[in-house]
Amino acid sequence: GIFTGTSKNEFSPKKGMSRAMFVTTLARLYEVDTSSYTGTSFDDVEAGSWYAPSVEWAYKNGITDGIGGGKFGVTNTITRQQMVALFYKSAVAFGESADIPDDFKYSRSADTAEIADWAIDGMKWALANGVISGTGNEGTSLILSPKNTATRAQAAQLILNFINFRQADEPKIASLTINGNPIDKYTVIYADNKESKKAAKALVDYVERSAGVSLPMATDASDIGEYEILIGKTNREPSLIRAERDGEDKCSFEIRVKGNYLLIAGKYEEYEGSYFGVVGLAKDLLGFGFYTDYITTIEKQDSVDIPDGYFFEDGPGFENRVVYWSGVPDESRNGEPFKKKGREHNLPDITGVSGVEPCLTDPEIIAHSIETVRGYLEKDPETELVWVCMNDSPEYCRCDRCMEVYRKEGSRSATIMLLCDTIAKDIKVDYPNCSILTAAYLHTTQPINSKLDDNVVIYYCAIENCASHDYNDPTCPLNASLIKNLTGWNKVCKKIWFWDYSANFTYSFAASPMLESFRDNREWYYSLGVRGEFNNAIMGRNGEFGALKAYVLGVLQWDPTMPDEEYQAEIDAFLEAYYGAGWEYIRKYIDMTELLSEKNHFGYHASPDSVIDYEDILLYMDDFESYWDAAEAYAADADELNRVQKSRVSWTYTMLTALYTRDYCGDDPAAKDAYVELANQFYDNVKALGVVWAESDRGVFFDPSKPPREWLPS
Repeated sequence: GIFTGTSKNEFSPKKGMSRAMFVTTLARLYEVDTSSYTGTSFDDVEAGSWYAPSVEWAYKNGITDGIGGGKFGVTNTITRQQMVALFYKSAVAFGESADIPDDFKYSRSADTAEIADWAIDGMKWALANGVISGTGNEGTSLILSPKNTATRAQAAQLILNFINFRQADEPKIASLTINGNPIDKYTVIYADNKESKKAAKALVDYVERSAGVSLPMATDASDIGEYEILIGKTNREPSLIRAERDGEDKCSFEIRVKGNYLLIAGKYEEYEGSYFGVVGLAKDLLGFGFYTDYITTIEKQDSVDIPDGYFFEDGPGFENRVVYWSGVPDESRNGEPFKKKGREHNLPDITGVSGVEPCLTDPEIIAHSIETVRGYLEKDPETELVWVCMNDSPEYCRCDRCMEVYRKEGSRSATIMLLCDTIAKDIKVDYPNCSILTAAYLHTTQPINSKLDDNVVIYYCAIENCASHDYNDPTCPLNASLIKNLTGWNKVCKKIWFWDYSANFTYSFAASPMLESFRDNREWYYSLGVRGEFNNAIMGRNGEFGALKAYVLGVLQWDPTMPDEEYQAEIDAFLEAYYGAGWEYIRKYIDMTELLSEKNHFGYHASPDSVIDYEDILLYMDDFESYWDAAEAYAADADELNRVQKSRVSWTYTMLTALYTRDYCGDDPAAKDAYVELANQFYDNVKALGVVWAESDRGVFFDPSKPPREWLPS
């Protein structure tokens, strides 16, 4: 190995590492044959000793000049800056990337004055390339501790970092094979349609990025080759290999290997199945992590073989999947696979009545609505869903006829639901594959008594429910009605989708801890038969954890019954990819705010003072500030720092809500002045970061003399 122990059974991680030990380890890392390096160039290096050849190798290659006075410092414990200097000179000596791309982290470090002149370039290089990180932080500045001696454990970590640096340009997968055949023997063959071509191009991209091999691609009109990766339903089926197209979901897929042929195909003819299969292969076998539309990671693997007989099939838990956040990557496997007409709150378009709430029991309005929907379908008979949805208003018709229907059905949702039922039954004979899509929202969330036609789809909207607690928590007063309503709808409607929310629409960057309920909620309503979800949020640059929420929601929409251990691992993986080395500090903040908010009930327009109690904010304020300081200090570059600072906006705003009461409204003039200065800094920071202030971001009323909850868009 590169790094040996101090005895047969001991590594001694806390012991220091001598300069002789370190240079010997460095020679092993470069796989040097040191037998040709005889003699010694330093007075304190004993010729013929175990370390002498390695020291001589380092000297002859310009890696070390010793410590001065003709000495190498054999027994001296190596310091952090000495290790970095030796790594840097090794990279220079052997033509590796020794450029210093920027001094971002160096310029933001607290103790650069302690770095020796001869070590400055090496420290800048090591910081920029991830070879060294700090030993801690002082506020938002990294502490490098350049003069500190390094333990064997610290040296081992730096050596691992240096190995990763040297291998950065190498393929992430050293050997990728199919049935033992090298990947470069293969051609990607795709069915001649846009879905299969999209999937084929994605596969070629993923293989090149992970294994360093650019695969040729062609349609199935080409001659059959000995080694092929088949995408979609090609003319190679069924003679060479065949997919079982027995899936009910348009996005389901299968991956199988037979001999020298790998097949990736949708189980429901085509649609996006083949593409989702390619994404599944990239995630599960090639080691990709798709976190945002601009952050992708690839795991390093020695070898990956997809063996003969390999078979994997998968599909989404929710057939309709939308995450309405910015930055969601295509590979999140979001999808609205149904051809749709219209959008929510389109009652004027359907009924022909605008400006007032229409009477949905009026025979003329019912007839007009049927005629409108039939008109849509005559123009496009392939339409699978037509929106017929209530207005975005709490108003409803109160005529005697409508009131009688409400009483009979036990709900004010009765007239809109029965209208949808009537339309669905009318069009069913001519358009059996088209369903009517509507919403249970505001005053229409309570189920009716009558059973609806199978071709009615209801989006149940949870806008009035509690974001802090599980939706099926019977002890939560805001969620008690949801349990009853959703269970009731499940009895009268065959197909229910869920319209959920994951943002504070009034205070977009106020702390909104709800990650712990995400998984439990989806597992619960999936168990009730819910098979679709639209997650409504805020587009634009979010000042809370919008990117994290978007990622895990996409994961859960695909797999709503994911075990909690896997879900927590997905959160951690995102945090590390998005925020960098300081991610664990942000995880501490998330976990603590989730815990502190559990005692309260809040919705999706909640004032910040209803989420976390002011006393708790002030109690943990120093801890939270230190977490965010550390996360900023460990940022590897300006992009990582920007992402940390954008999310920190949420904490700073939450902190200001408590400090306003304590400091601005208190009796200490100095505390009041400090609060005003902090508030102004916060406002300037929000503008500089371009963070969306609220759902209606039309300019902001900002006045530090007012409570932060009153700083709303004008």
